[in-house]
Parts: sequence; structure tokens; C-alpha cells
Amino acid sequence: MRAFLVCAIGALCPLAAVSEPADPELTAALQAGCVVPTTAVTVPDGTTAAEPEMIAAASAIKRRDAEATAYARCVNDAAARMLSDAALPESRRGAVQATQRELVDAAVVPVEGIAANFNRELRCFRSRGAAAAPCTAQAARPPGSTPPKFAQGSRELGEIMSTCYPIEARRGGNEGRLSMDILVGEDGTASYTRLPDGAAGWQLKAADCVARKLRFEPARLADGTPYPSTVRVPISFTLSWEGEYVSPVQPASLTSKQELIAQIHRACYPAELLASGTYGEVLYKVDLSALGRITKLELLRSSGDARIDEAGRCIMSAYEFEPARRDGRPLVSTFPWTVKVLPPGS
Repeated sequence: MRAFLVCAIGALCPLAAVSEPADPELTAALQAGCVVPTTAVTVPDGTTAAEPEMIAAASAIKRRDAEATAYARCVNDAAARMLSDAALPESRRGAVQATQRELVDAAVVPVEGIAANFNRELRCFRSRGAAAAPCTAQAARPPGSTPPKFAQGSRELGEIMSTCYPIEARRGGNEGRLSMDILVGEDGTASYTRLPDGAAGWQLKAADCVARKLRFEPARLADGTPYPSTVRVPISFTLSWEGEYVSPVQPASLTSKQELIAQIHRACYPAELLASGTYGEVLYKVDLSALGRITKLELLRSSGDARIDEAGRCIMSAYEFEPARRDGRPLVSTFPWTVKVLPPGS
């Protein structure tokens, strides 16, 4: 099984993550009585965030971590009770253990990725104003300069992607792509990374691994002097067996008709905002089932108005989607979706 770096530096790849559907009956049994983590965490931009925003994000991460720990403990206890049954068939025993790992990973791994992202932004926040602040190097490239370039060949890059493809993602049939911004230092090493909103937990984990292993020829000024510079690196994790073709995934798509969409927006727009005409844009992370149903909505970027955010959630919940597919077979998928909440008639 391999993963490939499929985009060139400077290109943009949309974010997506797909996986095979889990055993719903076993999943429900292991989750019975467990409280699924729900605290939404938005990681502020360390280059512009105020201190209260950073403090609020840190508190939200602590709550999410506590929820994930309690949930994982509950799932593990349920699995232990099932596995203690001597009459449980061996094949079913393996399914219990696999589903247990998937559920625990799904709760814990995202927190690890969020925390890693927050720590990077925190370092950026604390370094503002410093002479060598890691975030100040993201300015426009000086005239006559050259951007960072890969110092590794395609084979070595392929090996990096393969070793950084999380086992839990492979096991769950997860695939995905995203673009990460890397600050390449004067010595060609990655000292700072930024990931897009909506990245799945396993993608955050994989991107951290990739950034640690990549090596670059640093950016250079017109006179050849190396200097720190940010480069965008699109990465893609794709399941593929040696010598065997794997069909590409067709992403999930919105199937609601325009007339229905207009009705949904009118119905969800807050009546108390009609006079003021308040509007906003909200970014959510969407978990979509293999049946095309939204199973979870996570707020990634608020509009700044809780009423607009709630209207966006109302709109998303009413949308109809076609699930992601491979070879016609529906898949579970995760993707970001931006909703514009506008007054009726706008």
C-alpha cells in the first residue's frame, strides 16, 4: 500500500477525507451510554489573534480532551465486557477490537492534531514583534529571489508519504488531500506549518509527520543569500496496492435543487435579524454517511454572530447530499463547507 505526493508546489488541492462505512450495529453497541465529544474548537490565527482568543481556544481544547478521554474510557470498558464473553466467536472478537480502535482513534486523534495546530499558533502568537518571529517570514517574496525547492527525489518523497500515512487511516479506508503551508528555514528544514480549517485528525497527524521529514533547498535572495520563506505543499494520501489499480474517489456533492435551497435559506434566516439585514459566512466540517446523511456538523469558523451561526447549522441540516463514491460504492466522507447566511431576497 502506498501514498503519493500528487500535486506540485504552489498548486491548490481541496480538502477531502473518505472512508469505508463501519459496522453500525457493533458501533452502536460499543457507544451505548457513552457521551461523544461535542466541544467545537476553532484554532485562532497566531499572527492576528488577541490574547482572550488564545485563552478561549486553550480552554476549549482542554474540554475536548477531557470529553475524548471519557469517551475512549467508556468505549474501552464496553469492549472489555464484550471480549470477556468466552462464547464470543473469534471472528466477532476481531471485529470488536477493530471497531474499538477505530472509535477511540476517531475521538482521540483529532484532539492531538488540534493541540499540535494550536501549539504552532501559540508559538507564532508569542513571537509577534520578535526579530526572528516565525510568522513574519510569510511576507511577499523579494524581487529576484527563488522559492524553496524539494531537496529529495520522487522515490524518497513517496517513502515519506507512505511512512506518514497513519495506520488508523489505512485501516479505515481513509483517503484525503490538503495543502499545508511550511516555513522553510535558512538551513532548508521546516520550522513552522499551517494547515487548512477542516482537516481531519488523521490528516493533521500525517501532515506533522511529513513536515518533519521533508528537506528543502532554502529560498534565496537575488544575491544567493538563503532566507526563511513559506511554501505551500499540497499532499495527497491515496490507497493503492502494489501493481493494482485503485479507482479514484468521486467526492460528495450537494443535490438539493436551487428552489429548495432558497426555501431552506428563507426558513432558517432569523426573524429578529430581518430589520437589520445582518448577514455572515460560517465554515463547518461535515461528516457525511454512506447514505448521504449528515452525521455531524462541527463549527470551524464562526461568523461572529451566534444567531447567524445557528442559522447556518439549520441550513446545513436541511441540505441533501450525494455521498462520496468509489466504483459506484458509497463511502463515508468528511469535508469543509462554507454557508453564506443572507437575508431573504438578497
